[in-house]
Amino acid sequence: MANIKDYLTGIAIGIKFWPNYSIEDNLGIIIDELLYRKGSLFNYITFPHTSYSLGEKKINNPHTGDNLLINKNNIILDINFSDKIPKEEAGKLISEFFKTATENIYKIVDIRDVYLIGIVSKYVINDEVKLKRLFRDFEQITFNDIDTISFNFTKKIVLPESKTSKDLNDFENIIHTLMAPKDSKEGYFLQIDYQKIFEPRLVSIIDIKYKDFIDKVDYYNNNRINEWINRDGKNT
Repeated sequence: MANIKDYLTGIAIGIKFWPNYSIEDNLGIIIDELLYRKGSLFNYITFPHTSYSLGEKKINNPHTGDNLLINKNNIILDINFSDKIPKEEAGKLISEFFKTATENIYKIVDIRDVYLIGIVSKYVINDEVKLKRLFRDFEQITFNDIDTISFNFTKKIVLPESKTSKDLNDFENIIHTLMAPKDSKEGYFLQIDYQKIFEPRLVSIIDIKYKDFIDKVDYYNNNRINEWINRDGKNT
């Protein structure tokens, strides 16, 4: 039985909020905090290049495509795993991202009206048997000789606390995206975008309870998605 963890190639983590123009006034201080704070995982070695445009700053590594973007609406980290940043560091990076936002950046500017947090897990399933089974199953319900499969579907989860409170409508949204070229030598691409939407919006970024959210994402990927990619594997 395959383990979905073995196929992880990258992650993206994001916090979205109502426009906060005080961030633009403090972009330089925020970037300095990320790049030069002792012990920061998002330092000048990880991100040796900095760019600025239209009220946003991005620290990035042009060789790997890794980047961290900050503007008046978003804080987004996008990492591709490599020898320097192995996939085994995924959990540490995710926790550090939220900790940095809710503690270090919060001390510089109180970001308010947060309405979404999300973790995107990117996988490349380089398993020839699974790829053949995927095309076999799709050809049974569509056509023969398919060249590429590309689709996405969404799962919405209404949270228990939202069901019991008329003033709370928080929910989770999970977007699944799959793209599989038939003759690919690298396998097929699977992306799981797990989001939590806050209704009403959180008053402050410090109110994000990210540990429980991270646990939910880990459980969903390592159990539900792991079961999905292994479905009917014994009969193939």
